[in-house]
Amino acid sequence: MKKIFIFITILLFSFVLKAQVLAPAADGHILRNETFIFDQSNPNITYGGNTTYFIYFQNLYVGGEDSFTADFDPNDGRATHYNRELRTILEFDISSLNLTPNSFSAFLKVTTDGNFWPTQPNLTVEAYDQNPAQENGAINLNDYSSNTTLQEALSMDALNFGKTYSFNVTNALNSDITASRDYSGFVLIPNPRNGNEISFISSWEDPSGTGKPKLEITSLQPDINVSIPASCSSIVGTQNNLQITITNVGQGTLTIDSITETQDPSGYYSLNLNGLDNSLAPQESTSFYIIFSPQSTGNFFATFRISSNDPDENPYDFTLNCQATSSGVPVIEVEVPLCENVPTYTSSCVEITIKNTGTSTLQISSITEVQDTLNVYEIDLTGINYSVPAGGQTKFKIIFSPTTPGTYTGTFKINSNDPQKPSLEFSLTCSAISSTAPDIEVSPTEIFWNNIPVNTNQTQIITVRNKSANPEENLNISSVILSGDSVYSLDTSELKLNLKPGEQTTFKINLSSQNTGVFKGTVSVNSNDPDSPTVLVSIISAVTLSGIGQNPVNSTNGYIIPASALAYGAYGSRWVTDVKIHNPENKNVSFRIFYLPTQINNSVASSGDFTLGSNQTLSIPNILRVLFGLTDGVGAILVTLLENPLNLLITSRTYNLTSQGTYGQFIKGYPVSRFISSGTKGYLLGLQKDSRMRTNVGFNSLSEGANFKITLINGNGTNLASKEISLPPNSHLQINDIFGDLQVQGNSNSYAIVEVLSGKVFSYASVVNNQSSDPIFVPMQ
Repeated sequence: MKKIFIFITILLFSFVLKAQVLAPAADGHILRNETFIFDQSNPNITYGGNTTYFIYFQNLYVGGEDSFTADFDPNDGRATHYNRELRTILEFDISSLNLTPNSFSAFLKVTTDGNFWPTQPNLTVEAYDQNPAQENGAINLNDYSSNTTLQEALSMDALNFGKTYSFNVTNALNSDITASRDYSGFVLIPNPRNGNEISFISSWEDPSGTGKPKLEITSLQPDINVSIPASCSSIVGTQNNLQITITNVGQGTLTIDSITETQDPSGYYSLNLNGLDNSLAPQESTSFYIIFSPQSTGNFFATFRISSNDPDENPYDFTLNCQATSSGVPVIEVEVPLCENVPTYTSSCVEITIKNTGTSTLQISSITEVQDTLNVYEIDLTGINYSVPAGGQTKFKIIFSPTTPGTYTGTFKINSNDPQKPSLEFSLTCSAISSTAPDIEVSPTEIFWNNIPVNTNQTQIITVRNKSANPEENLNISSVILSGDSVYSLDTSELKLNLKPGEQTTFKINLSSQNTGVFKGTVSVNSNDPDSPTVLVSIISAVTLSGIGQNPVNSTNGYIIPASALAYGAYGSRWVTDVKIHNPENKNVSFRIFYLPTQINNSVASSGDFTLGSNQTLSIPNILRVLFGLTDGVGAILVTLLENPLNLLITSRTYNLTSQGTYGQFIKGYPVSRFISSGTKGYLLGLQKDSRMRTNVGFNSLSEGANFKITLINGNGTNLASKEISLPPNSHLQINDIFGDLQVQGNSNSYAIVEVLSGKVFSYASVVNNQSSDPIFVPMQ
């Protein structure tokens, strides 16, 4: 809480206080964020020392053409005065006002009460500074024309006087205070247009004070606000630049006199004031840096002082307490997007991003709801990666489902291994607007059929529901349309086309195929939902000769795709593999596709059989999901021929899904004859690790398993490190960041030698861009 100091300057921000005149401090100064109101309803206001601050002169009118008074109701104590030349003089005794020039703002506020003569609607009222020679507390007829500088002119609505008008008279009052005058005076002049002869001030006789001006003077003071990092940590021997931001949240200019370090027992902190702005206008900010460079592990504090002209926070002291570790630490950051104008009775999916800006893996243990008073939020953790590598990110969803308009704030908590923020709370604020529209929900919107033998039938029921809770809005389904491969058919015999709120209906999608292959289709559901007039249901099916089963793996005749993935990788990447198999023969070819999961014995593995016609191509998108029904996995793909001797052409693309597009590498299917045997060597060229790139290496074995050694060598032929590895039968292994795994310094020109000790091995490398996660495939030579 801020201390209250007595000071001279006055705030430019003005606000109204109910029927209250604020007394100054004991020495006559105005306190910060307070406003003096000199109200005509109490014209002789005195403060400590019996000083009269306010003198008001009223009911003085100049004579002239068309001057008259109208009393609409003799019994109400109100009368309205009219004259084309009417002027009103206001004078204020400022002899004892202790105000610093240029440090306050003054407004002359006039409230009218609505008693008027309804003539032309256009009226301008002008506020002038009174001639200094006439600012003497003595009023005569000459004072009515003794106006000098126009302060402000306001256009008023002469047909609707029930308003308050505010004239900025700061400059006039400031000039009088600067000149050490006893009085400050203003002249208000109605300036009718088009023959309008109405005075803007009415009902002087009204005892409630309406229609009577008041002067408000408000202080202009700077107010310092300092933003420091919520947490800080560094690895011993590294440097962490901590940004400190100073903002002037007050109304006067903030002057920064000095920034100093007052305590630093460790000596690990230093100041960098380059770029600091020492003078800040209201609402402006500036920054400087505190550098933390630890030389040993532990927690270390330092205190700092900012000296300025802030009247009640000078000096401003703050403390930093930073952690130094021998290895990297995770740092959690959360990004929350805007969530606005969500129609009621609908649901909006808000995607929350969790970033790890630290130097080691962030482990997320739980995400929970802390406060949701009106129960409008729901957490959806589908697809979240609980292990976020350094520099990476993951996402989860919060579903906002309002039923009434308004603004809703929910609070959520993320528990992790961040040492500074193990329980990070954040808020999500969403706004809802009224909606009377129907709201369609179709479930499911994705259909994967993967364990389907030929000549069998499959059926999927699709549910359509009107989610709207408004009892007057029905959902009208105009059409349901199927497109895609001919193996699909649509059954809408039970479909209901008009759904009341909360009501649902169903239709069916049927699959029947006499041939193997991967088949795609789309169903569009069209309705009168204004936000989602068309909802698409995607269908993809993998039909094999006898479904997906477990079969012995015979890898003596076939092709290996050495790597495939459906998994999250480093730096927030998400990897997917597509496969294409082409039959160049002039006859049908039958073959079996195996999935060989990483680092296990695959003597028996999941497989599916296909028959492919002459010069035809089988395309399998996301093979681990579509063919094998997986939601996560890493391993190799083996294609074995069921007939000999025939050939296939095989390629695949393993790529990273990003919001900007896809980045990936093509990996061909290599015949198993490319595996090397005991006593032979294979080479992986072009390996590198630096600030831009990283390198992964992978290995495959055949049915007998394998033992081998990999040696990493730099470009000048120096051995860096080596490692012996054993693989079980038909297995796969990928070592991410081979330089880090072998604990050697990264460089941009290295290669590896793979030497087989027993069995047979195929090897590859993947050189990946750290920023885009765009990989380059390097096969063994």
